Amino acid sequence: MHKDICSIINELSPENFEAVLSEFTSLPIRTEHALNVVVDVIYEKAVTDPSSTVFCAIISSRLARVKVSTADQRDTNFRQVMLSKCQKEFEWDESEILNEKLKAIETAEPDEKERLKFEYHSSKEEIQDKKLGNLRLIGELFKLNFLIECIVHECIKRHIFKESEESMESVCLLLRVVGEKLDCNPDSKYSRQIQKLSSKALMEKYFKRIQLIVDKPQTCPKVKYMLQGLIDLRKNNWKNVVNEHKNVQIVHELQESNELHIEII
Repeated sequence: MHKDICSIINELSPENFEAVLSEFTSLPIRTEHALNVVVDVIYEKAVTDPSSTVFCAIISSRLARVKVSTADQRDTNFRQVMLSKCQKEFEWDESEILNEKLKAIETAEPDEKERLKFEYHSSKEEIQDKKLGNLRLIGELFKLNFLIECIVHECIKRHIFKESEESMESVCLLLRVVGEKLDCNPDSKYSRQIQKLSSKALMEKYFKRIQLIVDKPQTCPKVKYMLQGLIDLRKNNWKNVVNEHKNVQIVHELQESNELHIEII
């Protein structure tokens, strides 16, 4: 089954999206194993191929309520399994693996150090790319009402009070995806209930924090550039001067139609 589903997801493109979506919604997902395979394949495609994240989020929204029985006779569904996978990746602490690699570099023979340094930096980049891909998917799922707003705020808060380059990159990516919706959602019941503040008020707090980091002399130029770009994007009502996606209109139309679909099912 894994091979068959991989062959379907590998056909994914803006031009044949509807056909791929139809194949996924027609799959006979009747067991826990089948459900896990489908989630795994869609998730991996979403987090490793940025151009496919939006489409994978839409597929996920259509499969959200697919339900199966687990081995211990409990019911679970696609939404629960996908959210659990996103949460696991978000909470995974990579420091132990990276620290082990650093220790190996320190104790290595001189002729091995360069190879181990290369492996360390490659692993670090690969881990960060996967984490960014996970955040991108979380953001796109939120835009389709697949997950509640407080989850997004928790993701933002986890990174915005750290000032590492990786955390700032995470903040920028997630806010670029969800910022417009959060700014246009001032009366969110989730933000009022969990945060005691409106979504708009929380956004103001985030951007005050971001401006503070930009103004710090010790903030590195790369981080300042990323954050200032985010500030400017918000000032421009979340509209890029140059569209980042070749198929922006197609994506927006699909998102709108599928958001309506979720709200009525």
